Amino acid sequence: MMMVMAPSLHRLALPFAPAGVEVCVMHLQASEDEMLAKLPAEKAQRLREEAHARFQSAHRRKEWLASRVLLHEVCSTAEITYLPTGRPQLSGPSEALPLPCISISHSHDWAALAHADQALGIDIEVWGPRALRLLERYVNQRERGVFDGLTDCPAEQRAVLFWTIKEAAYKFYDDSALTLIDLTIADLRQTTPNLWNGHVSAPHHTPIYIYAYVREAFALTICLASSVASRP
Repeated sequence: MMMVMAPSLHRLALPFAPAGVEVCVMHLQASEDEMLAKLPAEKAQRLREEAHARFQSAHRRKEWLASRVLLHEVCSTAEITYLPTGRPQLSGPSEALPLPCISISHSHDWAALAHADQALGIDIEVWGPRALRLLERYVNQRERGVFDGLTDCPAEQRAVLFWTIKEAAYKFYDDSALTLIDLTIADLRQTTPNLWNGHVSAPHHTPIYIYAYVREAFALTICLASSVASRP
């Protein structure tokens, strides 16, 4: 299931998310007060104080708070902690964590959080020209044919799509020896007007599955170790 939380924090169901994965997206036009109003007063005050102690930037505070508010929406008893690599993880009573794995992403005025019953990576990217300008930094020659072959998709949109796939895969692998250029999108196909599927491979790692969703404001990708079709 996927939910979008607008500035009013209203939930909207969207026809996307692999089985065993829950995704929430928030538009950061909401103020800190509006976001924190969704939380119990004591928790809201604690998170506000921590955010202000961590970040001077108001935008970074909103990104950090957004991920905590999103998590509260899907699992109010869980907390976000971090592994030494910087990868987020959930902590809390095991019986309260039916989907124990988590991934977080931000892009401009959007924040996304996914949690699942298996390891995953998520990335959200707003549409824009930057990804196309930086194409040579993250698209390698092994996958250039895949990129060039998607002729029904404008180059700028293809570039953002590839970027969000690479970022989600990088978070999934959580291997500091890898760079985006090491990751190869082996295949990518549009299965519905808004959904793309395929595979990413990386040296010394097992290939993973791509679930990329496109919307008017952004592209969002989840990478998983197993496909929906192969799961019970």
